[in-house]
Amino acid sequence: MIGEKITKKRKKLFLTVLVVIALCTYASRQISSLCTPLVETITANEGSLDNDFEEQGNVKSESDIALYSIENLRVSKVKCKVGQTVCKGESLIEFDQKTISELQKKAQNEYNAAKASLDVSKATNSMKSSQAKTDYDNAVNSNNQKIAQAKQNLMDSQNQLNNYKPSTDDDAKSIAETKKSLQDDIKQKQQEYNDVINNAKIEIDNAKKAVDEAALPQQDEGTQKSDLEEKQDALNKINEVVSNGGMIKAPEDGIITEVSIKNGNMTTAEAFIHMASKNEAKQIEVTLNEQEYNLLNLKGKIKIYNSKEKRIKAELISVGPKTTNSSDNVGSADSSGASGQLSDMPSDAGIPEGSGVTSYVAILETTSDDVKISDTVRAKIEAASKSYQYVLDRSALRQDNGEFCVYVLEEKDTILGSSYIVKKVNVKVLDKNANKVAVSGDLDYVTPIVTTATKAISEGDKVDKK
Repeated sequence: MIGEKITKKRKKLFLTVLVVIALCTYASRQISSLCTPLVETITANEGSLDNDFEEQGNVKSESDIALYSIENLRVSKVKCKVGQTVCKGESLIEFDQKTISELQKKAQNEYNAAKASLDVSKATNSMKSSQAKTDYDNAVNSNNQKIAQAKQNLMDSQNQLNNYKPSTDDDAKSIAETKKSLQDDIKQKQQEYNDVINNAKIEIDNAKKAVDEAALPQQDEGTQKSDLEEKQDALNKINEVVSNGGMIKAPEDGIITEVSIKNGNMTTAEAFIHMASKNEAKQIEVTLNEQEYNLLNLKGKIKIYNSKEKRIKAELISVGPKTTNSSDNVGSADSSGASGQLSDMPSDAGIPEGSGVTSYVAILETTSDDVKISDTVRAKIEAASKSYQYVLDRSALRQDNGEFCVYVLEEKDTILGSSYIVKKVNVKVLDKNANKVAVSGDLDYVTPIVTTATKAISEGDKVDKK
């Protein structure tokens, strides 16, 4: 009897100890779970990357018809808007009649004044030219007379020497002196003749030069002609506005692509309406970043959808750099928080580094009636990569000291059960898209790879899987 009681007590004590151990183990695990980060994991897979990107595009015309008018006309009514289809001769802008009348009167007065000034200059220059011709004729006649007289004097002097006959009373000395005197007179007359020739040439040349200069357009007259042409052009333009009823009309059937003036505005020298021909092919311009450009330029394709999500048939005709003022790098790397998880990757991760160009543009051509000029469309860029050994979610990729890595889990057994220890594995980025990344490194297809954690983690930390 006593032995049975002792046995029952021992059994009861043993059961109590087991219950206490179980409760302690449970409590320990609960406390540990409250302190240990919980992580979500994936495994690496073999595969390729589908690079799908979306951008907005703008529908534009292949050519531009710019509509101008004269400056300082007040707009009374703008009768068109962007995207509107207009017919040839349709009124697009109406101008204030008062300002038209004032500008027409001013233009006419300025033209009349410029013409009168030019007429005076022409008359003055004509008189100068006529006087120069008269002076030239007088110089020619006068010098011809001087030359003829000098020539006659020389001939007379020569004849005197030739006709000289000494008298019987003249001695040899007297004869010699007379001949010398006649010879000296010939030399003098020859010199006078030469001087007259030289002076005549100079005087006639100067007179001819004056005639030539008078015949050339005068500087003041040339300036006045240019001024008159400007005044004539201004008058013609305002008269054209008047003849059109004070309106700007569409020169042909087309679509309005830009209106940069409002009711009450004054016109400037800039075009204030732009339009495109109605039957002209349309262009779609899509701005790309560097990664999209590389994919599309090398192996991708682009699809266009209108606002109703209808696929638009469009042909890609060019893709290349677009000049921008921005100097920001596309997709720069940054560390997000204490966990060291990567928010984005540098643009050179598997992509050739650019040369300062920060954006690119793709130009497509379409004749579809399902889009019109000035519409905004959706552009989808698609490209499939080659097959890679390891493809992960981008959320698994991290950065530590400038190098890419992933955190994997190693399972270890403890007295409290199995636990997981974080291990860092360095990887090299081979390719990427918006959601996936292809890497190389010491990985396999079964080891868990951390994507998210409830707390900041690092190599060697103990974690639990969700």
